[in-house]
Amino acid sequence: MQLGELIAALEAKDPNLIVQAGFTNPHSYRGYYEDLAFEPAHNVTVGAMLADARSALGATYQGWKGGDFTMRESTDCWLSEEGVSSGDTISVLLVKMMLDSATAPVAASLARQGDALISPDQWSTIYGLVGWLDRQNGRDNHEITMRLLKLVEEAGEVAQAYIGTQGQNPRKGVTHSRADVADELCDVIITAAVALVSIADSNPDDILNAKLAKVAARAKAVDA
Repeated sequence: MQLGELIAALEAKDPNLIVQAGFTNPHSYRGYYEDLAFEPAHNVTVGAMLADARSALGATYQGWKGGDFTMRESTDCWLSEEGVSSGDTISVLLVKMMLDSATAPVAASLARQGDALISPDQWSTIYGLVGWLDRQNGRDNHEITMRLLKLVEEAGEVAQAYIGTQGQNPRKGVTHSRADVADELCDVIITAAVALVSIADSNPDDILNAKLAKVAARAKAVDA
């Protein structure tokens, strides 16, 4: 499939749909440097895939062993990790399978709403935030790192707010309330949920429920 055809196929779909097995990170394909390759990605939005494809159009990439190669609408596309010659083409059939299996931001597996720790409406908002970030920044390894580091930043703001409730700084005195700490904790939860959706290979709600069940089991064991 050529890059122009790939962009057109993605443009025809809802950008908020989640593709379980999609792609990211455009680069020069190691097999044929003049061709374009994308790295496989899990739980990526159609919008993020489209942003990556559009960013490659007219872009110049360096070949694995040197040389500059500019990608055009007629450039053939491959699915391959950077630095690997996978031999896997991005074909019309493969793209159709990717897009036909795409799901709405609230996945079908969230249908058991009563068991969800985060409600379907909340997950929908979180997926929307992930989609917005994907469209703006893509979802390569650097972007994933930034989303994880953002969590560290938010945790630091919780600590700062709590210190403010204690008046620890004699010059400033009490600068925050417990409500401020709660607000910062919500930022941590939201940031962690965005990071979880961004990096998870399976349904994040299932991952969260399973983790909480393990923690609860350990606590119960201590009390026993």
